Amino acid sequence: MTENAEILTIPSVTLSHHRVVALAYDGLCTFEFGVAVEIFGLPHPEMGDRWYRFA
Repeated sequence: MTENAEILTIPSVTLSHHRVVALAYDGLCTFEFGVAVEIFGLPHPEMGDRWYRFA
C-alpha cells in the first residue's frame, strides 16, 4: 500500500480544469458575484496550479 507522499503521477494523463461560469442578471448582488470572481477567477499561486477556468 502506498502512502500519500508516494502517489505516482502518470505523465500521459492531463488534468482538465473544471470550468466555472458566473451568470449575471438584473438585480444581482455584486458582493455574491465578487465572491465567485475572487475564488474562481483570480490566480492563487499559493495553492499551486489553477484548478478552475472561470468564464
